[in-house]
Formats: sequence, structure tokens, C-alpha cells
Amino acid sequence: VPVYVLEMRAADLPPQTFYVDAATGDLLRSEGAVLATGNVPIYIVSTYEDYREIDGIRLPFRSTSFNEHNGRTVIELKSVERNLNVGEEFFSLKP
Repeated sequence: VPVYVLEMRAADLPPQTFYVDAATGDLLRSEGAVLATGNVPIYIVSTYEDYREIDGIRLPFRSTSFNEHNGRTVIELKSVERNLNVGEEFFSLKP
């Protein structure tokens, strides 16, 4: 599969690398670090797969992330619903 590899940098932050399917534009993998307390970098690798089109938008129905501190996290979507009516309270944080 032909892939575009993009490396992005911003100021003094760690670089982020993205691997994009050249034919579909799907994000296949991302690598980079986030800065924890004390500017300690935590390296994270994520993969995205099982893309499906929902109302003209391609979404990965499976994503996997890994870092040394938290291990592996897998998120799998079973379905996507749109046009849901949710109240304002859904978006407000409670102490």
C-alpha cells in the first residue's frame, strides 16, 4: 500500500509522524510524544483500521494506542448514530 509519511513540528514540542494511505487518505498510523508533568515525553504509537463510510465520512472503527505507562488501549466502534438530540447538560462539566 503506498503511504504518505508526514512529520509535523510545532515550536519546541516533540515531532509527530503520520502515515496516510495514498489512495484513500485514511490515517493508518501516528507516532509521537505528549509532554507529561516536568516536560517528560511519553511516546505514543496509534494505529487506525477497519474504515467505514458513514454519510460520506470515513471513520476508523478500530484504533489501537500504546505507550509504556498505560500499555495497549483498543477502541472498537460497533455503530455510529447521527442527529441525536442531547441536552446542554451533556456538554457541561460537573465538579
